[in-house]
Amino acid sequence: MVNQISVEDALKGDYIILDVRAPIEFEEAHIPGAISLPLIDDEQRAIVGTLYKQVGSGEAYAKGFEFIMPKSKALFDELLKHDKPVVVYCWRGGLRSKIVTLLGMSGRKDIFQLIGGYKAYRDSVRKSLEDYDLKQKIIVLHGYSCVDKTKILNALPNSIDLEGLAGHRGSVFGAMGMKPNSQKMFDSLVLDELIKLKDESYIVLEGESAKIGNVNIPKFLFDGLKAGTNVLIKMGLEDRMKVFIDEYKIFDRKEEFIEILRRLSHRVGKKNVADIEKFLGEGNLVEACKILFEKYYDPLYDHTMNKLEYALEVERDYVVEIKKFLEKIKSSQ
Repeated sequence: MVNQISVEDALKGDYIILDVRAPIEFEEAHIPGAISLPLIDDEQRAIVGTLYKQVGSGEAYAKGFEFIMPKSKALFDELLKHDKPVVVYCWRGGLRSKIVTLLGMSGRKDIFQLIGGYKAYRDSVRKSLEDYDLKQKIIVLHGYSCVDKTKILNALPNSIDLEGLAGHRGSVFGAMGMKPNSQKMFDSLVLDELIKLKDESYIVLEGESAKIGNVNIPKFLFDGLKAGTNVLIKMGLEDRMKVFIDEYKIFDRKEEFIEILRRLSHRVGKKNVADIEKFLGEGNLVEACKILFEKYYDPLYDHTMNKLEYALEVERDYVVEIKKFLEKIKSSQ
């Protein structure tokens, strides 16, 4: 009989978690910290799936075992090398994870199949986010585009970088040079961060819209953002342009940048778009960025920022000053 473990017990224990689904499944979403150990690759998964639909389960399983057998020794060695108990999962806690768990049990006793697989884990994440009781005070960092909010955020205690978890900077150019996560993966990473900070008195976030790229911030967390204590970070235009140039590396992604830029003609104006392209062609990133900031980014941010009240405004020594502010908040609670 195969050893089994529930999602709840697996997540609160100290386990090595192995995802034996195909790489494409792992890429879409997985349990945070899980290691990919695919039983079959993407092409083999497609072949088995086609056989299952068009011929039947018997032929599909036979083909699957044909793919798996040459990998048995490598899989066995991988299962034995870990110095902690091992949890194995597939999509529904079915045949794939059962095969790997049984294989591992021939060499070690502390290996378990995750009951219900990734589907059970995903159901657990969804329910946890729906029922989450956010008790911490939320501190929200605001400022014009490219005031280095993410860098400052990551230097502060009890912070969650939602844009980092989303794999998107949140702006129209936000996916450039990044690898956006799926909603499923984003949800898992957000919940994982919240659990780490569950005993803290406050959480620091960057001001965001309800969506970051294509992913939605959980409603309770976005409500917390809207009701949070606001901090305004001030930085001069020249310094902000330097941050933009350094972060977005436009010359390395010039075609992608221009393609997105042209879609903004209705907001920026055709002449301004043409001028930005001209300056880019001349290698003058400063003038190109200046137009983009003055005609697009700053008016966009003004719309939101002017409506807010700020408990703190910082113009220099950002991390130091915000840390002092956070200490006062902590001591007052």
